[in-house]
Formats: sequence, structure tokens, C-alpha cells
Amino acid sequence: MKNLGHVILKLGHAGEGLHLLRRAIQLAPDDPDAHYTLGNVLMRMERLQEALNSYARVRELQPDAARAYFAPANVLLMNGQYKEGWSVYESRFDMSSYRTNVRDVHERLWDGGALDGRRLLVHVEQGFGDTLQFIRYVPLIQRLAGDGKIFLVCEPELFGLLETVEGVDEIYRLGSDTSVTYDVQVPLLSLPHRFATTLETIPNTVPYIKVPPGTKARIRRRKGVRLTVAFVWAGRPTHSDDRFRSCPLNWFAALFDMPGIDFYSIQWGPRAGELTPYQSRLNVTDMTDKLTSFAETAAIIEQVDLVISIDTAVAHLAGALGKPVWTLLPFGGEWRWLFRREDTPWYPTMRLFRQQILGDWRPVFQRIAAALSQLVESKSGPPPAASPRTKPTKPRRKSAKKRKSSARSKRPAKK
Repeated sequence: MKNLGHVILKLGHAGEGLHLLRRAIQLAPDDPDAHYTLGNVLMRMERLQEALNSYARVRELQPDAARAYFAPANVLLMNGQYKEGWSVYESRFDMSSYRTNVRDVHERLWDGGALDGRRLLVHVEQGFGDTLQFIRYVPLIQRLAGDGKIFLVCEPELFGLLETVEGVDEIYRLGSDTSVTYDVQVPLLSLPHRFATTLETIPNTVPYIKVPPGTKARIRRRKGVRLTVAFVWAGRPTHSDDRFRSCPLNWFAALFDMPGIDFYSIQWGPRAGELTPYQSRLNVTDMTDKLTSFAETAAIIEQVDLVISIDTAVAHLAGALGKPVWTLLPFGGEWRWLFRREDTPWYPTMRLFRQQILGDWRPVFQRIAAALSQLVESKSGPPPAASPRTKPTKPRRKSAKKRKSSARSKRPAKK
């Protein structure tokens, strides 16, 4: 029954999963797996204290299990309890699912102390969004630790973009054959702990990433358009939360009829092709073929007025660039967005649009449509024309034979 509860949760039915897991615990009250999965269900339902209680029970039943120590970090961080949360988050190293990019993450681990001329290796972990969010700390290391060399190992896809980050002496591509010699190392997501970050001390000066020189992606801004919007509706399909965070394109498509707005898809991956039925519209442009790198994506974001994105790397990229961005969040989303806030201290130019019911995007897009209307109205200029449904087609030219025949028919008759 506990396994069925886990499956039901993954399918997006948290309420049913809750019922099954409570029944499972009634039948086997000392089953740590049931309590752990119940905690996950309660997290998805944003019942934070009950989730903490479930994880505490796991710790009682399995005091040596890494998950019993790590799971509460998500609750604490979502609740804004950063002092305790960052400390508990360090226990992720002991999770079997944790993947490090150094031989032993515990060996030569930097504690945040003075570097005294030593070489510090900062290495990425987890996803692109995590890298883009927490790379902000790298320029601050010298201020905290004094003189030293800062080396960064990052994803190849982000290499060109992260070359614009200040405070890095040398940058290397993850997976390359280049050997990096260092004295101490630290995973990127440990930096908030080393800086003793609180809600009040989050380093949120933007932009902290810039568009690299030499990018080629350009948008065509039509005359008379008041607002340009880049949008993303789906994330990486292999992400554990993709069922919750990605949304059907038809919700975005309902916005295409709004007057005065041009939309630019910067969707990447297998779902990019879903835009095909809408490409005949004059106010919808598919930029997929321009997305050859994150640097080119950044160039497009830099040119538009607004980005609307589900919780994926693009939202972080827009926030890091200091561009206005509206991020769509599922109910019971990730800890980084805190608890039921409509803003985020991590990105001052970001606005959060949250689900009120798990899986229900309708109210979210109703609020987005209203906010877009207000934004368009705030732009100066004549009232926007209705958005054209299709691109105009060129008139067919008459053949020379038909033109000659037409000309003869227009000649005055001889008298």
C-alpha cells in the first residue's frame, strides 16, 4: 500500500496518496518507508509541520539513514528557516542519489575560512537552474575569504555564459580531460551555508550574469507592438517533478489573442514542436533554431520586455540577467521559492504565479492574462490593434498570359 501511495503521488494525486499512506501506517506503524513517503506527500500538500513530524519519525525508526537527516532541509528552507536549513542541507552528501564532480566531496572540503593564497575549486551540482541561481556567490568569495585563486568547473552548456561572471580566475568544462589542481573544494550549493545566508542577507544584486559578446540571436520587433514576451511551457522531461512543473501549451496559446503583444517561444527540447500549429500567427515566433546555447537564449531574453516561464532554467537565467520574469509554480513547489510568496528575495525582478490547487493551471493563467492586460495598458501609445490570427499571405501574381488577356478585355471596343 505504501508503494501504491508513492505511485499515486507521482501521478499528481496527493490527496489519494495521503489516504493510502495513513492506512499503510495504521497497518505497519513502524515502517520507516511509509513515514518517509507520507512526509513527501505532506510536503507536496504544503503541510510543512506535519511533514517535519513524519521525517522525525523516520529518524527515530532509522537513526543511521541519510534520508532521515536530509529530508527536513526542504521543509526548513521552504519555511525560510535558513540558518537551520542550510546546515541540514549539507547532509545531502550522504544521500545515495547525490552525485559529486570530485573524487570525494568530504576530502579537502572548504569550510568558509580564509584562503590565504590557496586554490579553491567551486564545482557545480544538480541542474542548470541551480547553477544559474547560486553562481551569484562566486564573485563574493574573495570578500569572505581573502586572497586566493578561484577555479570553477561548470556544465559545458553554461560555459560561455559563466565566463561573464566576475571573481573567477579559471573556468573549466565539466567532463573535459583538463586536470585541475586545487587545495580546497566546495560544491556550489554549499556556498549559502558558508556565507551564513539569511532571508535578509541573500545577495540579490542583478544582473550578475551578462550576455556574452558575439551572440547572434535577434528578434524582429514589429511596429506598433507594445509588449514582447518570451515564454517557456515545459522543462526537462526526465526531471522528477516535471509532471507538476510543466504545463500544456494550450494555456499559453489562450494568451495569443491578447492585443498589442508579440510572443517568442524559447522552448527547447522534445516539446518545442508543439508550437507548430500556432506558427502561422503573425504575433507568435518560434526561436528554437536560435537556441544553440544558453548564451544565445540570454541574448533573446535581453531583447524582450518580459519572460513568462515555468520553473526551469530559463526563469533563473532571466532573473540572473535582471529581466522582468513571471515564474509559474505548481502547488507544493521547490523549497527555493519559499512558502506561498508572490515575490522572491533571490530575484528582485521576478514575480511568482502559484497554483492554489495541485495541477490546476486555469486560475494561474487568468491572473497572468489580467496582469498582461494591465502591463499593455501601461505602455504609452495608441490602443493596440487586435492580434492577427494568421500571417498575411502574399497575393498571387497573374501569369503573363492572363495579364495580357485581362488587358485586352479592358480595351475600349472599336466603333
